[in-house]
Amino acid sequence: MNLFSARQITIVAFLITAFSTSCLRDDFDKPPVNQDPSFAPEQIVSLQEVMSLYKAGEFVKINMDKYIKAVVVADDKSGNFYKSIVVKDEKSNLGISLVIDENEIHAQYPVGRRVFIQLKDLYISDYNGLPQIGYGTELDSSNRLRMKGIPPVLLKDILVKGAFNVAVTPEKTSIELLGTSKLNTLVQLDDVEFKSVNPSTTYADNNPASPQSVNHTLVDCKGNEIIVRNSGYADFAGEKLPLKNGSIVGVYTVFGSTRQLMIRDTSDLTFKLDRCAERGAKERITIKNMRAAYTNGNPSIKEGSFLQGVVISDVAGNNWDSRNIVVQDGDAGIVCRFTAAPNIPLGKEVKVILTGRTMTLFNGLLQVADIPNQNLIIIGDGNLPAPKVLQIKDISSTLHESTLVQVKDAEFSGGATYGTNGVSIKDASGTIQVYTRSAATFSASPVKSGKVSVTAIVGKFNANTQLQIRGTYDIQ
Repeated sequence: MNLFSARQITIVAFLITAFSTSCLRDDFDKPPVNQDPSFAPEQIVSLQEVMSLYKAGEFVKINMDKYIKAVVVADDKSGNFYKSIVVKDEKSNLGISLVIDENEIHAQYPVGRRVFIQLKDLYISDYNGLPQIGYGTELDSSNRLRMKGIPPVLLKDILVKGAFNVAVTPEKTSIELLGTSKLNTLVQLDDVEFKSVNPSTTYADNNPASPQSVNHTLVDCKGNEIIVRNSGYADFAGEKLPLKNGSIVGVYTVFGSTRQLMIRDTSDLTFKLDRCAERGAKERITIKNMRAAYTNGNPSIKEGSFLQGVVISDVAGNNWDSRNIVVQDGDAGIVCRFTAAPNIPLGKEVKVILTGRTMTLFNGLLQVADIPNQNLIIIGDGNLPAPKVLQIKDISSTLHESTLVQVKDAEFSGGATYGTNGVSIKDASGTIQVYTRSAATFSASPVKSGKVSVTAIVGKFNANTQLQIRGTYDIQ
């Protein structure tokens, strides 16, 4: 005989489900309590006292049955910090990196959460000079000792949660003042910019097959430098670096002797100001007038001026020195030589700040030399000038040097490959050398036979006018 009717069974099942659901909601939906646990003052120790135990390169057990009272200033939410958070001690203003054997740490310990760090089972050491606290030691893949992360099962006992939404304010400082006392602290640098970037430069390499961390040099208007290091696994890795000047917030770190800054995400950057070099350069000077001034015996360039034009050399072909670009403005061009390789693609419109520069000859070719890379500002994609169609007899280094020209109905002679010494082209009016560096990507390519159309940049070597192609695409 059935003890319960079908209707009674249904009601009982409903009540059990409702009760179970209620219990689960109590466990998981209850908002966290926004308050600190109660610790006696004598249970709190400063990070400064803990750091007195630190010995570079050694793993020292802290062995204090006390707590550090600190606030999370950087977490792993964006992926730029991996299995770690950075906290600021509220008793000493020092900071420390906590190594944790867990992902998604920010879900429980986000920026602005106060934590009380139980020290008795923890160790202090460093990772290539950067102090860190963790849970003992372990061997890495190369059989070397490294800091072991705090195990997830012990996390809530070692990192006791306190109040959240605690104000986190970076310390304003400058690159030259960043010393060991500011390691693992959140700092703000103003009036800074990335030293050498173009519109395609990203924070890191986020290639899905092999993400790579990337270092970028940050510089202030005095020339002081620091590295900004970004992980290829950061969710902003593929975003473009800002081209202007401004403020950056980040955690100050070191790797060996290299000083580094690590941002939490791109909201840590506010770059909206003119770059340092732009501020004193308000007058545009044409390349045509610059060349005329040099011809008239004046190699100096007016202070506060800049040139602007389109890059007609092609870095991909490697047929120019890596520190050089050829810029054309209207029907005049000039070689700009920088202190380091600028890596500017063909067709970009650029502004070059000329403050303190002079014009000079290098093997007979006019150039502006030793330009700091921060004096190069990329405007964006430009319009390549149409090459001037000329016969060889009409190509003049005086009129056409460092500009694009085109010779039609010509033939190659003097060698089997473009990189062969003595290769030239000939048309009905004359012959001119076509120079190709041995390092050019197309140096070993066979020259095209028969009648061709050649587009090239006019160059000069001592008294001889010559042509330089950018790639085999210049030969039709």
